[in-house]
Amino acid sequence: MIQSLDRMELAHEINRQALKHGMVMPVLVQVSPAGEEQKGGIDPALLRPFLKDVASLPGLHVRGLMAVMPNLGPTPELDSLFGNMRTLFEQIREEAIPGIDMEELSMGMSGDYLYAARHGATMVRVGSAIFGPRDYGPK
Repeated sequence: MIQSLDRMELAHEINRQALKHGMVMPVLVQVSPAGEEQKGGIDPALLRPFLKDVASLPGLHVRGLMAVMPNLGPTPELDSLFGNMRTLFEQIREEAIPGIDMEELSMGMSGDYLYAARHGATMVRVGSAIFGPRDYGPK
């Protein structure tokens, strides 16, 4: 599964490669809940038209949404961003856009996984909690 689909050029290339290999690629559409320019993701206001465009590509199967939250630490603002993502996910699911299956909500990382769990994430990326900081050898 590709969890970072956030622009049509990428959707077309994934579609092309999937069809070339006779497959349908499951993808999550990356949303930018806080509008951080340094992170990928679609503005939530543009999500619906994007999903409708992606649904027309036969080599892609949208299975849900993914979001990377800003590194705010434990704050009401962070909690609100997680809640907003859950609400957006549920709204899209209820709209039942043809060709779009809202099954997965991937959000949260090692530092904010409790917020993610509280707001119903189905996937959490906890790499640094498992692997810790990388050690690249002697200093």
